[in-house]
Amino acid sequence: LHFMISAMAPVATKEKIETANLSIQGITETCFSAQNFFTKISDFDPEEDKYMAISVNYRGDVKAKEA
Repeated sequence: LHFMISAMAPVATKEKIETANLSIQGITETCFSAQNFFTKISDFDPEEDKYMAISVNYRGDVKAKEA
């Protein structure tokens, strides 16, 4: 069975925006962090398991080579 798992990069508050990692690579890495998944699966390892398809959507001035 295959299930769609959604994730979201954390939203930074005005106080944390000074210290938050807002680089394209940092935002992408947080999207694939297990703590940011909307679904919890006990035997799913985000680093070891395989993804069939991935869609990451960015807002703003982001070039494909940066992502």
